[in-house]
Amino acid sequence: MEVHKLAYGLSAKLKVEFWKNGEIQNLLLKVPEEFSAEIEAMQLKLDQHADNLSNKVTNLYKNALKHTCDRKSFAHYLNANIPRDVRYLVFKAFDNRLTSKDIKEHIYKNYSEYI
Repeated sequence: MEVHKLAYGLSAKLKVEFWKNGEIQNLLLKVPEEFSAEIEAMQLKLDQHADNLSNKVTNLYKNALKHTCDRKSFAHYLNANIPRDVRYLVFKAFDNRLTSKDIKEHIYKNYSEYI
């Protein structure tokens, strides 16, 4: 089956890219039916990771607000207390610019940690 997957170009990164772009249904139409369950399971797993990451970032943001009063102190707090890999997402939340697209992009860039 691994050879078949390679023949159809179904790398993990490619599947995550389809998920990130909201095109899982298009992917399902292009692949043999035997891959459908695997792809749908991956989609559910990634959706759960996205929800968890979104909640984590929201909680980190709310907690950071309790300890800061302005943009500069918020940035200092982030650098001292927030994990490096999600700092930019928490800062986007501070700027009220965090979107689900940002969350999905983060998961895509770090896909090997999530699949």
